[in-house]
Amino acid sequence: MKRKIVKWTAKKLYEKREYIQYPDFQREPTVWVPKRKQLLIDSMLIGLDIPKIYLFSPRNEEYCQIVSGKKVRYYDCVDGRQRMVAVIEFFDGTLKLGDGRSWVDLEETERTILQNYEFTIALIIEATDEDLRLLFLRLQLGATLNVGEKLHAMKGALRDYVFITATTHPFFLSLPLQKRRFTRETVFAQICINSFYKTIRGTFYTARYEELKVFFEQYADISKYSEIIQRINETLDLMNKNFASCREEFGNRAVVFTGYLFFEELIKNKEFERLPLFAKFYIEFLQKLSEQSAKGLDYDKEYRELLNFQSYIIQAAVSKSAIEARHRMVKIYFEYYEQTNKIKTS
Repeated sequence: MKRKIVKWTAKKLYEKREYIQYPDFQREPTVWVPKRKQLLIDSMLIGLDIPKIYLFSPRNEEYCQIVSGKKVRYYDCVDGRQRMVAVIEFFDGTLKLGDGRSWVDLEETERTILQNYEFTIALIIEATDEDLRLLFLRLQLGATLNVGEKLHAMKGALRDYVFITATTHPFFLSLPLQKRRFTRETVFAQICINSFYKTIRGTFYTARYEELKVFFEQYADISKYSEIIQRINETLDLMNKNFASCREEFGNRAVVFTGYLFFEELIKNKEFERLPLFAKFYIEFLQKLSEQSAKGLDYDKEYRELLNFQSYIIQAAVSKSAIEARHRMVKIYFEYYEQTNKIKTS
């Protein structure tokens, strides 16, 4: 395993937030309570050392994608997620300090201190899967295998359908998702559990390993659910058609299954005439989100609400609440777009 130590300012970390992805482990990472996040920001203000953040980004093209015409590098977060979330939430204005002050309430000198605070980043540039599993274990992340690897070891017709479709369907083959460690298969499993449960139970569902494992076991015999499988296949086919020339924006896993779930809902409601416009809207929505995220703290204030979508991706992205929040937000923004042909502002 090869790594190098680099220094990133908090501002740089914030500006790269869109390109940092969070591998799915057996358990959802512990979410810090506000008090702990506040203590981290306080520590930055008084210059205390904060443990290093571990990121994985090998020197190959798999971790580079073209986004909005620019070549960007993606990173997998190995350790340090909650530290980054605390910084992002405070810079976004959604986290307040213990004294009630938010980012906009700080003195200019305090903002400068926070923006220039240097995090130590252990950037892993060469590692085998076994190296990463050992590092995960040593950093006490609670699992040596990720979700896709664990699901791959299971049996049943549903498991086979998920793993075969995710590696053969043209829509999935064209996505700029990583090919290693069953990333596509994990995304499609998360799509399927929500497609099934939304149809059968009328609600979205958390898609962590524990829930996916039960789902694979409970619905192993997919012959009983041919209507749902048929609709999933139809949705993938129509997404492949309607997003034919606009795949570069789909580099984030949560972005993929959020778009899928809304697209499927339109199909379920037989609103086929809305599909082409939704595809156009969703690409523009993601492009605007990427544009504003790249501006860091200098984002256009009228798009503050739009940037909330990013927080729903970063924080517990596969939880039921985050899935529902993204779905509601896409619905509101799409309906506005249908009336104005513009991305909604605050």
